[in-house]
Amino acid sequence: MLFLLPSCFVPPQHSAISCLLVCATRLVPPVTSLNIEVPTLVEREDFVAYASCIASGAKPPADVTWDTGSSQDLRVVTNSTQHVNGTTTTVSHLAGISTRNINHLLVQCVVKQQALATEETLPFTIEVHYAPLPVDIRETSKDVFECMSDSSPKATYTWSRVNQSWPSAGISAVGGRLQFTSLTSDLGGLYACEASNPYGQQHVSLYVYHATGGSTTCWTWIISIVAVTVTVAVGTFLYLLRTYLSTSCLVAHKAFTDRFHPSLSAAAIL
Repeated sequence: MLFLLPSCFVPPQHSAISCLLVCATRLVPPVTSLNIEVPTLVEREDFVAYASCIASGAKPPADVTWDTGSSQDLRVVTNSTQHVNGTTTTVSHLAGISTRNINHLLVQCVVKQQALATEETLPFTIEVHYAPLPVDIRETSKDVFECMSDSSPKATYTWSRVNQSWPSAGISAVGGRLQFTSLTSDLGGLYACEASNPYGQQHVSLYVYHATGGSTTCWTWIISIVAVTVTVAVGTFLYLLRTYLSTSCLVAHKAFTDRFHPSLSAAAIL
């Protein structure tokens, strides 16, 4: 005598053994999917829906949760809809405030249900775009300076020489990297680095001064933040700098930084 099992729907991705087990116990596994609401988010202060995890047509209802690691900036809202055929569709929404803290955060939707041999995971990486943060200049090696800023997407860096033409020799600029290949007085002046992306820009300046005090010749590198809209302050800055450097190179440099900007970083005195 043959016994016929009740008919039921089993998604094609499940094996024949799973099909037999599911049909015999009248369980229906869910069809899972992940909908990305906004592929790229812009930093903002209100809640935004990132993604929806769906487990449709399940019997009994699937358990849908999110693994967000240690992040405290995310919220989950879950809704279920029961159908006339006895199955249930569960939709879990992941939302939060778009801040740079969750940029590149990997989250996972986790679906569990009796008809599934193992839990299903659907990964998703949150991407938040924001303007460049204040720029920093560091001396990465002798006579080589790097312009750096945290931003998303990555910033494009452009070096320029303020109120002077770019030197024909002795200097090179590639991306955020500025390198002096020679130390001559014609390379002195104010150099500006701009970090920009589609959401904003930031500027930082590097002042290079070639001074002679007695028999001592040296280079003084001074890094200072110059606001985008401030132009008058630059002239005052240069005047004060030249005044202090007109005596002794090393002593003048220390006096200038101690007097006008104690936290100003002197990258090198060459």
